[in-house]
Amino acid sequence: MRVLPVAAMPASLEPFLSPYRGLPPHAWIQAVAGLVNRAGGAAKMFLPLYLRETVGLSIEQVGWLLATYGAGLLLGAYLFGSLSDRLAPRRVMTLCFVGNGLSLLLLAGSWPVPLVAVWLVLSGLFEGGMRPVNQRLLLESCEPAIRPRAHGLYRVLINLGWAIGGLVSGLAAGWDYRAVFIGDGLATFLALAWFHYGYRRWPQPETAATATEVTAAPKDGGSPWRDPAFLLLMASCLALAMAYDQMYGMFGTFLREHYRLAPIWFGALFTLNGTLIVLCQGLVSNWVSRLGLWRAASWGTVLMTFCWLLLPLGQGATTAVLVMVLLTIGEMLHSPAEISLVMQLSEGRARGRYLGIYMAVWGGRTLIAPAVGAQLYSRFGPTTLWLACAGCGVLSLLLRRAVQRRVECDRSHQAG
Repeated sequence: MRVLPVAAMPASLEPFLSPYRGLPPHAWIQAVAGLVNRAGGAAKMFLPLYLRETVGLSIEQVGWLLATYGAGLLLGAYLFGSLSDRLAPRRVMTLCFVGNGLSLLLLAGSWPVPLVAVWLVLSGLFEGGMRPVNQRLLLESCEPAIRPRAHGLYRVLINLGWAIGGLVSGLAAGWDYRAVFIGDGLATFLALAWFHYGYRRWPQPETAATATEVTAAPKDGGSPWRDPAFLLLMASCLALAMAYDQMYGMFGTFLREHYRLAPIWFGALFTLNGTLIVLCQGLVSNWVSRLGLWRAASWGTVLMTFCWLLLPLGQGATTAVLVMVLLTIGEMLHSPAEISLVMQLSEGRARGRYLGIYMAVWGGRTLIAPAVGAQLYSRFGPTTLWLACAGCGVLSLLLRRAVQRRVECDRSHQAG
């Protein structure tokens, strides 16, 4: 398998890039495309402010329009993931790049509200579609043993891109919110140009040798909807996703009202999150390989569950920082392990649909998790919310353990 020579990278970057030594060129192509795409701007981060201040919508209208974007994400992940089983994934990825770039540029125009809703649905549709296809191209280029490291590389560059994009968008928003969407749209086309250049520069297909990879369930037409192990794993994902989303929802309000922290702390904690991922994901991905996928995913969930139990017991900045550090470590263990498990379960099946459902679960949580979290917080208090999050973490662990037992049982039957 051809690899990109990490040793040829600048010496100052060697400590950070050495964990990714040995990854094939196509893994780097996908990860760098994600970096370029995110570095050009973070338009969705400024979407509520844009709709409120530039378009002049009420808070209620903003909420409904954001929901249309979330619905597009949910639909796009499954639709384009499934499409990648019928068409070449690279063609599907190109379609998603073009569609997302055009929809972002259209959002920079002056349109009636119904057309704004259409552009938001299309933007969500194509952005959601990029996620499973990107992961498919990224991980199928790798041997199963190095997939956690490939996913770790992707997470590092995506977080680096978010850091750059947040700064770029913040500067552009100070001039005109529409410039944020233009910059983000142009970056999407720049990422597309790199994507095509990369595949021309390294044209040989990088197909992983997965013949030794054990399929966890019997072949039954390849549909994920007929795979009990996968559906149980998705139930585990949904439980954890509902809890994890509260860190983007009610966490900031909780820090303000109960830890008495200034708003700047909320931003600083997520800066800490991104910085830790950039600096440490490679090391943690190596832990995933040593622990094994099931144990790594479980330990990641345990750490996140502990954080939600700790939140109502602590106080002040020290607890907030500790929670974010432990949560980030848990996230770094869980994410590459879980998507590698999805790749295993989808071996020999309709992989695009498997990845589409997985991405739809994580993206679609935004349709229900914020409302549920806000209701629990306002009606029963923050302690109830964080205990409910911890309960979701425990449920996720139990469901994943049931999946593991089923997979091991299937393996023993196949071996017999």
